[in-house]
Amino acid sequence: MSGIFPRSLKLAVIRPLLKKANMDENVLKNYRPVANIPYIAKLIEQAVKKQIDAHLALHGLLPKFQSAYRVNHSTETALIRVHNDIMLALDKKLDVLLLLLDLSAAFETIDHNILLHRLEFTFGFTAANKLESLRVGSSEVSSVPLVRNLGVYFDQSGLMDENINQICKSASFGLWKIGRIRRLLNRTLTERLVHAFITSRLDYCNALLNGLSKTALHPLQTIQNAAARMITRSRRHEHITPILYDLHWLPIHQRITFKILITAFKCIHGMAPSYLSELITPRVPKRALRSKPFTLVPRNTNNKKHYGPTAFSVAAPDLWNELPPGIRMITNFTSFKSHLKTHLFQEHYK
Repeated sequence: MSGIFPRSLKLAVIRPLLKKANMDENVLKNYRPVANIPYIAKLIEQAVKKQIDAHLALHGLLPKFQSAYRVNHSTETALIRVHNDIMLALDKKLDVLLLLLDLSAAFETIDHNILLHRLEFTFGFTAANKLESLRVGSSEVSSVPLVRNLGVYFDQSGLMDENINQICKSASFGLWKIGRIRRLLNRTLTERLVHAFITSRLDYCNALLNGLSKTALHPLQTIQNAAARMITRSRRHEHITPILYDLHWLPIHQRITFKILITAFKCIHGMAPSYLSELITPRVPKRALRSKPFTLVPRNTNNKKHYGPTAFSVAAPDLWNELPPGIRMITNFTSFKSHLKTHLFQEHYK
């Protein structure tokens, strides 16, 4: 089967947009060209994309650790694996080097001749008159004590202190902005804004915070408490536990547990990347029993020294095996999430 994409649908309206609002409008390189193509072209594009994605997945043509533009893959799954490997390596007293490449205009760094050759002979796609790729000369790269990787800060200590500080800084600013218009909002709208700008930040990659003390997590809990008070218009002297209970919110340390167990469920039921699923091993019973719930093989206790318990491959089996059998037997994702939250909620507020 072959086809030709209509030339008329390739025409696009190019609009230059600033990459960031605070950039100089007079500097051309600060603009990003945004192409608006006809609506029908986007529909065809999505249809072709689904076919290509299915073909690549069926024949295993994508790199194992590629997380972009793939179903069940995300920046969060990638960072869980990176963090897991770093923590286990540190417990083995190995030297760990994290190399991050941030390519500006990444598509332009690809050798377009090779790309077009592969597209033509693998998929039958053809193209012409493409620009040559940009080449950047080699330069010395120095190590730094702190880096930002996909929105998460990694430091040499491995304790995630700076990441927590940055989350609190960003969330506090969000609370301040919502607070300025709180008197104009009802409770429902306020709660939506808090979920969009505050709890989404608290929950992003929070599985990486597993194993940290309540003292280390206290700044995040303070932010959550402030958000809860803003929604309910509660005063500072009022006890926070009834407020969180009324909102049906899990506290920070339970939200971390929730994220790890949700990820473990996805690994068990084929809803996670292979590079995460391979980190946990379901225990195979000697006799197959339909009523027997899944348990996971715990990691070697030698990895539970200092950093090990924070790694996903160590924490997930321990937390999963502690769940009631009735929850571990659930196979529907939506039902599992609901029962898991109810269980953690009752455990905390009992």
